Amino acid sequence: MGRRKNDRRARNTGGLRQKGANTFEGRLRVRRKDGSFIEKSFTRSTKSECQEIINALRTYEPLENNIRQIKIDRYTNKITLIKDGEDNNIDGEMLFSDYMDYFIWNHRRQGIKNTAIKDTTLSSYIDNAKLIKRKIGDRKIADLKYEEVRNALEEIHQDTCDSTARKVKNLVYIAFKFAKKDKVISNNILADNDEIHFKESKGKKSRKIISKDDEQVVIDYCLKNKEYMILFILLTGVRESEACGVIWNNIDFDNNTVYICQAYMRVDKFEYKDGKIKRIGSKKEVTDLKSKSSYRVLGLPAEYMRVLKEYKEEQKELANKCGKKFNENDFVFTTNEYTGYVADGVIDRLKKIMQDLKIKNYDKITIHGLRHTFCSRGVRNKVSLKEMQRLMGHSSIKVTADIYSQLDDEMVIQASNKVNEDMGAYISNYYEK
Repeated sequence: MGRRKNDRRARNTGGLRQKGANTFEGRLRVRRKDGSFIEKSFTRSTKSECQEIINALRTYEPLENNIRQIKIDRYTNKITLIKDGEDNNIDGEMLFSDYMDYFIWNHRRQGIKNTAIKDTTLSSYIDNAKLIKRKIGDRKIADLKYEEVRNALEEIHQDTCDSTARKVKNLVYIAFKFAKKDKVISNNILADNDEIHFKESKGKKSRKIISKDDEQVVIDYCLKNKEYMILFILLTGVRESEACGVIWNNIDFDNNTVYICQAYMRVDKFEYKDGKIKRIGSKKEVTDLKSKSSYRVLGLPAEYMRVLKEYKEEQKELANKCGKKFNENDFVFTTNEYTGYVADGVIDRLKKIMQDLKIKNYDKITIHGLRHTFCSRGVRNKVSLKEMQRLMGHSSIKVTADIYSQLDDEMVIQASNKVNEDMGAYISNYYEK
């Protein structure tokens, strides 16, 4: 027979119930040694997550009698016990810049649900925070007015680009939400007012690209001076860190393709000390790509693949000269010391090429401008937006916008070859001169 309802309630120490379509509530009486208890309730999006929290809370029983409060972090599910006389709140008089450091280190660094974020993501948070800290960092967060924050964000929008401004805005909005939870502020000025929307920018600087008329000139230079990495980026539109991470095993000479599956970059390392985030150094690391859609197979012109075959033999000789044994897992593009490039080395190579050639907008063309050049060439050759999205490795056609359906590898290879229809001829032109 089933347990009687009254008996069940009397003996209840925890429970679960569904409150909405995607909302579950967990509840538990966490008992102290003296027989008293703290009744804790919480909501999450899944039943299993609520059960995990209940199980975790039970491991603390019996509580010491001086425990007066239990806190459960909404994002990491970390459990904190507060004793009588303890105040875990941080300084309510702290400057905005100091709270941003505290917020990033304590609330963002561990990521959602206690899954630590990548060092590169942490570095991105820190860089975005610097932009807003330069504007209002010396003000006490509790004294800030809505208009001050809005004006600062609008200035950042004018100084940077839509994508960067949106990232800073999102970071600031979340920071104010946590500041109220941390009791650093009594009112969330951003939640209490209309959401800040950026005005449409007129005449904002666009990223400069290599014009169609100058592409042959750049290709001739790259082939003559063996700047094969810059040419690779121009032909594939990959990010510089993705180009740095390509190894010989990623190159398929039979099918004229390259598999983009890792990045190689210099990663900053940080520590939180004396209430501030401080950079303590950097390390060159092979890392995962930005998103799932960044993993892709791209086609390359057959003419360029012939160049790579010759270059591979030269790399074998260079490895031997440097006292190293050539391996198919070695980086394709290396320095004269047979070490991998990172972004600053690639940027220096491009700057030299632009200085030597002095083509149109040569002093404004960046590595990222090569990606834009590739995308522009795709539009010119009537490659669809969906195909270009996959070729570029974007998770969406706009930053954080609608995600397009994935294309199969064969369609991506065909699309990348379509982008480069005239590039193989340029390479042939060089050798026929």
